[in-house]
Amino acid sequence: MLCASTPVYTPVPKLMEASGKVVVFQYKWKLDGVGSPAAWLQEELVARGGWTFQEDANQTISFKQVADNSHPEEYQLSIYQGHVTIGASDEAGFFRGVGRLLAILRHSSTIYTDTSVTLPELTIRDWPDYPHRIADLTMSYWEPYTNDERLASTKRIVEILAEHGYNGVVINLSSNYQSKYFASNRPTPWSQEHIRSLVRFCKSRGVIPSPGFATFSHGFLAPQIHIIKNEKGQIVGQDVQHPQFRKDYTKVLDEMVELFDNPPYFRVGGDEAQGELDRLKLSTEENVKLYTGLFNFIGDYLWE
Repeated sequence: MLCASTPVYTPVPKLMEASGKVVVFQYKWKLDGVGSPAAWLQEELVARGGWTFQEDANQTISFKQVADNSHPEEYQLSIYQGHVTIGASDEAGFFRGVGRLLAILRHSSTIYTDTSVTLPELTIRDWPDYPHRIADLTMSYWEPYTNDERLASTKRIVEILAEHGYNGVVINLSSNYQSKYFASNRPTPWSQEHIRSLVRFCKSRGVIPSPGFATFSHGFLAPQIHIIKNEKGQIVGQDVQHPQFRKDYTKVLDEMVELFDNPPYFRVGGDEAQGELDRLKLSTEENVKLYTGLFNFIGDYLWE
């Protein structure tokens, strides 16, 4: 059988001991664990269809609290006859262990029948190389889906990220959402409830969501406040020199902070601003002062 050989997983675990044997599990389990990682695992397995969790099951998935590990987010995953055990010292480690188990269940070497799943007998001990593993999802363009379909597809992306050890994601909305402070220029902008739903979902998978949007440049994508248009009526940027710009901009920042439940990070853009600076026809010193002054102001405001 395929999974009798040593499988290759991504990301590659730091330590893995595979016996070369396989273990056959039925779809009836007892879950010995509480908290968000256990809830994620149960939700995901039940959604596959046919998986049930009952107290009288003779197969157990156990979450074991261990002493402080040597590495942040470290976990140990063991698969053996009748048992799957995830050990960690904190919630983050349990999230990583659950993600690994779900990734194994999706692996090409895993064999399914109508009544059972065959997995390799193994033990994995792993921890991430970097403390921050963040993907940037650009939601600022319009996608040809309904809002519900777009939310479902984005959640699926977050699931994949979580299964592969990511612990952060930037939801780069820019102007593609229903703000209290500007009218979106997209045909089907994200609703605030959809954003809140996505934020809750990310956290339930151990992935911390952070807001993002364009600032200064990329005027078509940026929050539509103090927008500048050219002679053809095309959006070319934001009027960051307008005396009300900073006040109105901070209202949008506050809105995002509330929607994302006080996130630890905020992606504010600012790339490719040279075109906007060229349009202003300022001196080099004035450009530097304007650009750095704006983003230092944003950083100071968010820090407070």
